[in-house]
Amino acid sequence: MSIVAHLAHLTPILDRLDGWVRCHTLPIVILLQGELGSGKTTLVQRFCQAHRAPQATSPTFSVMHTYPAEDFCIYHYDFYLKEIHELLEMGVLESLECKGVHFVEWGSDALKEMLIKLGFSVLTLELQAHQEARIYRFSDG
Repeated sequence: MSIVAHLAHLTPILDRLDGWVRCHTLPIVILLQGELGSGKTTLVQRFCQAHRAPQATSPTFSVMHTYPAEDFCIYHYDFYLKEIHELLEMGVLESLECKGVHFVEWGSDALKEMLIKLGFSVLTLELQAHQEARIYRFSDG
């Protein structure tokens, strides 16, 4: 499924994410794929805002941020240039097992395959710039 939306008007994207979250058991992993500047962090910021969580910031240097929300915890990761063996050594798999919604920027297809084999609920959301808007392509495990 694809939706075109402007970064300032992400309500249709947030509604789709909320529907997906309601239909799955926590933990949930949402892999965000897209070029630099495509709006991955902005999407997490708006999701946090919609769920009354603290303002999200890019976890580029810390790898993970946690934001407590009303109904669940929101986890935000940045796996740019990280290989699966590095992530496993860092203990990321244990973090992904925490009950909540996990947004993973730069989540690879190899990571997706591994998580699905381990029984995680995984949604891939590809963001692509399109004129002044973005195309959001959803695909679940």
